[in-house]
Amino acid sequence: MKSAVLAMLILLVGSLLSPASPSEPAVDLQTAQAAEQREDWSAALAAYEYVYDSTNTDESTRKMLRQKFALLRSKVPPNQKACAWGCLEGRAFVFRELDFSWQDKQAGNNHARYRYRDDELERIRRGLKGFADRVWEFSDGSLRIQWT
Repeated sequence: MKSAVLAMLILLVGSLLSPASPSEPAVDLQTAQAAEQREDWSAALAAYEYVYDSTNTDESTRKMLRQKFALLRSKVPPNQKACAWGCLEGRAFVFRELDFSWQDKQAGNNHARYRYRDDELERIRRGLKGFADRVWEFSDGSLRIQWT
């Protein structure tokens, strides 16, 4: 019993001495507002996004945060040097011709052969480029995929 009371006392004192928990948005809202007053748009946007993603907020606060995102994203330029720290480099292999055989218990010997036409290969290339463009757009210029 004494150990339980002692443990509760330690938890209580610890919570009083510790800094505000991440679930309290006031700390981060103040940080974001201070960055906004300094016209540090990038830091303000990051702080508001942190509050939105990582804290418990009510719907009116979330609505205000979405309005801040819309305002600040127009002031934060996209990252023009996304590959300076490293790009996501992806290799996509498309086999022009597939030819393979296999055996199974039901059908016995099987054989499949498929050859991609040039227009199909071009459609795949356009799809991969479109995906990379969407990643760039939806990450607000933070992520870039460079197909090699």
